[in-house]
Amino acid sequence: MVVFTSGILLILALFIPLSMLQDSRPQRVQKTVRTKTVASRCTDFSPPHAPVGSYDCQVRRPGTHNEMQACWLVCPASMDTRPNTETRLLYRCHNGKWKLVKDPELHCVAKTPVNLVAQQMASPELLNSLLHSYLNHSYGYLAMASIFDRGDVELPGFHKYMMGMWEKSMSKARDVMSYINKRGGWIDLLELPRTSQSEKMHVALAEGHVGLAAMTTALAMEREAQELIMQIMDRVDRRSVDDPHLLHVLEDQHLSYKVQVIKELADHITQLQAFDASDDGDYELGEYQMDNTLQ
Repeated sequence: MVVFTSGILLILALFIPLSMLQDSRPQRVQKTVRTKTVASRCTDFSPPHAPVGSYDCQVRRPGTHNEMQACWLVCPASMDTRPNTETRLLYRCHNGKWKLVKDPELHCVAKTPVNLVAQQMASPELLNSLLHSYLNHSYGYLAMASIFDRGDVELPGFHKYMMGMWEKSMSKARDVMSYINKRGGWIDLLELPRTSQSEKMHVALAEGHVGLAAMTTALAMEREAQELIMQIMDRVDRRSVDDPHLLHVLEDQHLSYKVQVIKELADHITQLQAFDASDDGDYELGEYQMDNTLQ
């Protein structure tokens, strides 16, 4: 009996410390697995639509967070890509959508000369730049003319004058187009930028000098066009292909007109500034008198 009791006590003595040792072992800590947020992939890329020609697109950095698509405009054989300095669109995958990040406004330009009448014209590109200038300025004159026809302005003389300037600009633009066709060149009608003449006239209207502001703006536009004509003449004169006829047309039909209209606008500005600088401050009366003269 004593031996049996001693055996039981021995077993308990060995079992209890072993169980306590197991309970005292540090528990294994479960590691938290962090899942990386995978950026949403973009859907299959569809090349943009081109009114003329087609786009050839290539993927850049595929499978990365900075995946891109570069698209080149491929024009027909008889056309050139404009602008020729940057000839691709660039798209980037952003939040599952393709986003346009570079848009040089590519377009195809027909540059096929008329061989039957082509006469080695020095540079059709330069004449197209002059054409664009006339069309852009006619846009500005039309915007200013609309201000003078408003009910809270009602200056019919200034309205008539600015409409006349618009008609002259359009007439000069048609002359340039006719001359390009006569010499067998090509016509490149560019997109006209937005004009800020309307906003300038509204500011001047609030300040009470809308007539003076219109004449000053017109003078700046005509000086800009005159400088362009002189630059074109200088570049034509330095070309390897002599073109005395083009130089004569630019000087006789365009530069002479600019000299005349700049003098006319300067006279109007001088008269309005004289009214503004008078002791009586009768600018509005002077503007009214000039409006009657311009009708």
